[in-house]
Amino acid sequence: MIKDFYRFIHLSDIHFGQEKNGTIVIHEDARKKLINDCAEFASVNGPADGILVVGDIAYAGQPDEYKKAAEWLKAVAKAGGCEEFSVRTIPGNHDIDRDKIKTNVYCRNAHTEIRGANLAHLDGKLEEHLAVAEESNALLPKVSAYREFASRFDCDFPSLKKPCWSKDYRLGRQFVLRFLGMNSVQVCDGDDTEGNMVLGNNQYVIDEDSNVVPIAMIHHPLTWFKDKAKAKTYLHRAPILLFGHEHTQGFEKVENQHGQTQLHVFSGAVNPPEGSPEYPFRYNWLEFRLVGEPPARKLSLSLWPKVWSFQETKYVLDRQGLVEKQFHTFDVPCPKFEPEAVVAAAPAPAGPDESCELPREVTMQEPDRDFERLKYYFWTYLGWQERVKALSSLDVLPSTITQPQPQTLEHLALRAAQQKGRLRELWDMTMAFVPPEDQAPNPFTK
Repeated sequence: MIKDFYRFIHLSDIHFGQEKNGTIVIHEDARKKLINDCAEFASVNGPADGILVVGDIAYAGQPDEYKKAAEWLKAVAKAGGCEEFSVRTIPGNHDIDRDKIKTNVYCRNAHTEIRGANLAHLDGKLEEHLAVAEESNALLPKVSAYREFASRFDCDFPSLKKPCWSKDYRLGRQFVLRFLGMNSVQVCDGDDTEGNMVLGNNQYVIDEDSNVVPIAMIHHPLTWFKDKAKAKTYLHRAPILLFGHEHTQGFEKVENQHGQTQLHVFSGAVNPPEGSPEYPFRYNWLEFRLVGEPPARKLSLSLWPKVWSFQETKYVLDRQGLVEKQFHTFDVPCPKFEPEAVVAAAPAPAGPDESCELPREVTMQEPDRDFERLKYYFWTYLGWQERVKALSSLDVLPSTITQPQPQTLEHLALRAAQQKGRLRELWDMTMAFVPPEDQAPNPFTK
């Protein structure tokens, strides 16, 4: 299906598990009201195509916090009108299990070495630590609970050396929205300060492809990174950056010395620790739309900022700067858009010796929605032992003595199951653990 627009719910800093001193009742009420607000917005403006979560899903990186977050996101997806597995997420500093850092001297030493490197050797030092085999890599245990949570949405790190995932959404006949989920917590710990985080050139060097609009999701704003000067140069290839962390909501246009304009969008916090009128609960709705007529097509971003009203105890539209409008609108620079061919209206049928040339369409892999849905069920409803038993019965587990981390082991096995045509059997095994109300027919029987 060809779509000219995509609509997303934009969240950050949900902080499941931070509640203390009697705040849980207020925070749970605000989260319920966000679900209600999404349902109301979708009924008026149309459903969402997905949910973008820009970090800090949990508060202390604990499994029970992610369990609650997954249940809540499922309700948000239902209210917003999108599929429950259509969540795109990245980690924030609160998605780190800091207890695992305290008991791991190798992790602390790795952080110190990477942060202590001068800028000329920073990427080399980061690469050196990422090259350590996964089963003994000191940088991974702190994010194990997050990785299992993110796996159900197919948003785990693709690899240690390339910790940035990529998701494509086809736009019109030849264009693509490409979301890039970056990992800004590679050296995150209790000593985080503005300017001592590391992004790394294995993430910020963005590929430039014709007819593709990259949109980068990064939890920490750029001022938090030691390598921000280098990162900014390459990140300007993405005309839009989505940020969280600082609990502020809004946007700013940034222009570099070469005249390139970039839009920074800040989500605000669904659950800020302060919980005061100065730091109310916030989130956004975003719509990316292809506008204009061929061949001069461009991209437009519409932004609806939603903010908590302490007087009405519900979410309302933040009208600051809107005047009479209902949303902010921005023209997004798309320098890689190629002219789009114009299709003649109602062409005559081609004769036997004639040809009818259609506009060139972008060549890309369409997301396998059924496989994404299977992975969502697999990671949501099966425990570790159940997942291993299912994969073992299909003979798709890697045959190696030195095993990688469990998450990577299972990702490799799932890909092997797909390649060997065993997804029909895996679906049936998975459904045995899914509650009856959430079960779905096997799409791999065709």
